[in-house]
Amino acid sequence: MIASDTNAPQLTRSGFLAAVRASGVLTPAQAEKADAELVSAARTGADAARLLVAAGTLTQFQADRLLAGKTDGFVLGPYVILEQLAKGSAARVYKARHRAMNRLVAVKLMSAEFCRDAARRAAFQQEARAAAQL
Repeated sequence: MIASDTNAPQLTRSGFLAAVRASGVLTPAQAEKADAELVSAARTGADAARLLVAAGTLTQFQADRLLAGKTDGFVLGPYVILEQLAKGSAARVYKARHRAMNRLVAVKLMSAEFCRDAARRAAFQQEARAAAQL
């Protein structure tokens, strides 16, 4: 279900597609294809989001964030963030897809506050090494 905050400004289809492009969640070719397919099918940003989620082009997580006006945090190096799996005080875990390898992975991002502490960074790195051995 596409989130709709009645207090949030409603994006137009073109505004939503501009946010999709700015986010980097789709390649330029994918964004062009989505734009062409949505010209007659979607009048609003919410319509466009709903159709792109139904087609599997975007995840619900991505669509909700884009509709909320967020365009950052979708791409981390070669990974495209698909959804948030867990959130804690020290880190967040996301499901992501490697663009070139088309491989699904879990990406754990440590919060900025915890990154400042050398002991916490070392523990985080040790945890990552242990998980990689599984």
